[in-house]
Amino acid sequence: MYRVIYISHSKSSMSDDELDTILSEARRRNQAVNITGMLLYCGRTFFQVLEGPQHQVQATLDRVYRDPRHYRMKVLSFGPAKKRRFKDWSMGFRRLHKGMDADNSFFELSRNALNYRIPKNAAGDLLTLMTSYASTKLS
Repeated sequence: MYRVIYISHSKSSMSDDELDTILSEARRRNQAVNITGMLLYCGRTFFQVLEGPQHQVQATLDRVYRDPRHYRMKVLSFGPAKKRRFKDWSMGFRRLHKGMDADNSFFELSRNALNYRIPKNAAGDLLTLMTSYASTKLS
């Protein structure tokens, strides 16, 4: 089992309908190839964790990389994982709004990523934040 953690940016702000389309496609594909994960969208920045068979995780990452809606993709971590962190979701999702329901850490990381200032510990911090967020704020 492998896990990838990455950040990417949308070329334009995405509507709820556009995000719903992305999620529907991702959930269908992920379920078919035994991938689980979580996606957060925060101020035009995507934070994503994907887990599953190495080949399938790599193929999914490659597809996202080629997606014209994304740019400045940065893989923070890609490697073996002992267990799934998001086993209950083919793709958990939450759109975060500053000042409403988001931890400011996501906004800080989003701003830093746009400026290519990603700290070395970003993958671990992001995984911890997303796992914590998923256990308390996603249905």
